[in-house]
Amino acid sequence: MRSPTDSHFDVIIIGSGTSAYYCATPLIEAGKKVAMIDERPFGGTCALRGCQPKKYLVANADAVAMARHLVGKGIVEAPKTDWKALQALKNQFLEGRSEEDFEDWREAGATAILARARLVAEDAVEVGGQRLTADRIVLATGGSPTKMDVPGKEFIGISDDFLDLPELPERIVFVGGGYISFEFAFVAAYAGAKVTILQRSDHVLKGFEQEMVGIVLEAARELGIDVRMGEEIARVDKERGGLKITTKKDSMIEADLAIEAIGRLPNLSVLEGDKGNVAHSRKGVEVNEFLQSVSNPRVFAIGDCAASGPALAPV
Repeated sequence: MRSPTDSHFDVIIIGSGTSAYYCATPLIEAGKKVAMIDERPFGGTCALRGCQPKKYLVANADAVAMARHLVGKGIVEAPKTDWKALQALKNQFLEGRSEEDFEDWREAGATAILARARLVAEDAVEVGGQRLTADRIVLATGGSPTKMDVPGKEFIGISDDFLDLPELPERIVFVGGGYISFEFAFVAAYAGAKVTILQRSDHVLKGFEQEMVGIVLEAARELGIDVRMGEEIARVDKERGGLKITTKKDSMIEADLAIEAIGRLPNLSVLEGDKGNVAHSRKGVEVNEFLQSVSNPRVFAIGDCAASGPALAPV
């Protein structure tokens, strides 16, 4: 980490993603002394591990899909995805972004720190062995993928792993029936993979308009995506030929890759030890209508780590 020249700030922001950006920018413009701390590369999930790099994969799938629909109507043959070239294009977009973001914040006047932070008092953060204090502390730590606790869970990847696949496996199982599974399932299927989606309940894409969900399911099945509802994983075994996935109904699925997308939980590791007097639950930091901690008025929580309303990315 870069050691700050002073240990007290007007505002310490923990996190460097979308919500942190919209919080920090006006504060810096108003002349406030701001520190921004993140233990992961600067930029956050949307810019580095979600929305933006994902658009490269989705745009490719859209192009293949549209061309397929026009075969025989002015198009002779549908294109095929070159997965390695597609990943190279996506990685070119990401190259150096986090480092540039870090330097941009420093040039704007913020103290940017790449290290793990933890609240050690109502107005203090420990980072890299140093204690920093602030009039206000803003938690913008986002969320983390929910992980199943089943035998063989170490063989199941998350969305980050799919985004970074150097080669596309032939057989992929997506666990969970939400929008992340469906987006990636269509991407993989249009790129040539055999895809299965496992959803433990009898409904997928909950919270979305049901008529549209029906259209998506029909399109998935026409593409060859095997959507199985009421199927929950019991265990995953790694074998010479790949993975063997067993469900609680004793169904068995062979796959080369399993990706888990069963939801996300607020990332509250910054509150480890509960020394900041910040009330929180599984849903996130408990806040009032101004996103202020109900138990520690010095602390605010914004974005996906706050227990308030829908998650930021779908909005």
